[in-house]
Amino acid sequence: ADHGRMVLLGEGGLGKTMALRQRERTLAAKYVAAGGSPVPVYVRLADYDGGDIEPLLAARVNHILTGSGLRLSVTDEESVRAVRAWLDAQPDSVEILLDGLNEVPETYAAKFGPSLDAFLGHPQRVIFTSRDHHADPLPGQSIPEFFLQPLQPAEINDLLSKKLGAGGASVLKRLSADEKLAALCSNPFMLELVAGLVQSGSGTLPENRALLIRESVAEAARALGS
Repeated sequence: ADHGRMVLLGEGGLGKTMALRQRERTLAAKYVAAGGSPVPVYVRLADYDGGDIEPLLAARVNHILTGSGLRLSVTDEESVRAVRAWLDAQPDSVEILLDGLNEVPETYAAKFGPSLDAFLGHPQRVIFTSRDHHADPLPGQSIPEFFLQPLQPAEINDLLSKKLGAGGASVLKRLSADEKLAALCSNPFMLELVAGLVQSGSGTLPENRALLIRESVAEAARALGS
């Protein structure tokens, strides 16, 4: 609200994409209910193909409209022109959610900067996400950064209680006694995997990310098989 632009920073699993998806749903619901709020457009920057950013937005909007049998325009080129006109209309009529600055394909990284500079000439709200804490994710741009923090013990306890009921307290005690597991479970995604393994009746909880993800995938495969 204060700046119109921001970068959401955090390690993988802290909820950057989930935050953008929730923002998208919230704004869409407000717009459909009463109008007047910005129209959200969510785009994965992993899909950037070396050109301008507006075609990604046009493709996303057309994809959303598919279910209603509508399109921005008959051709892709006309759809892009419609998006450019939309973006240059009244400020704050659109909110662009650009997910994964760190996921821009390396092949197109050199082209992304100039494309982004040109795109930011549109007077619309933009939220970025990035996993990179140690370098300026948007060099040359003065955009506020917001850091997602790991879960605190009380939050871990709350989430385990909601997920596991009365058994949440004993699981928390077990996690707290293991320094590596405790650090792992400050990440919401990893905590979700741990809770899932506990629910499945798995015995030993893996103490690092790779093993935890591998065991969770194996458990998911076993569940599907049954």
